[in-house]
Order: sequence, then C-alpha cells, then structure tokens
Amino acid sequence: MRRFADTARLPVSPLWPMVTEMTDRTVAAWETLDEKNLMPDDMRKAIGEQIMTVARSISQAVTQ
Repeated sequence: MRRFADTARLPVSPLWPMVTEMTDRTVAAWETLDEKNLMPDDMRKAIGEQIMTVARSISQAVTQ
C-alpha cells in the first residue's frame, strides 16, 4: 500500500479505510455468490483461500 501511495503521491492513511471496505465487500460477495458452485471444487477452494489470505493480510496491516 505504501508503494502505491508513494507512486500516486497520496497519503496512505485515507486509503486504508477504502481498502478495508473493499476487502470486506469482496469477502461478503464471495461467501454469498451462488455461481461459485458451478466451479470445480479445487478451483473454488483456491479462489476462496486467496480471497481470505488477502483479507487477513489487509487486516493485519491495518492493525499494525
């Protein structure tokens, strides 16, 4: 996040609430997405794990 903010010449602190909200919305959308059941189990599991890993990373970065 810091690199993005520095490149865009933006302060990083206003970006965290936006990133957190987007992450929460992504997790919620994935959990309720009916179409994900059309995917093979291994693909659905991999995508779900990736979404959760990113969400945890964002959560940890915000609390530090």
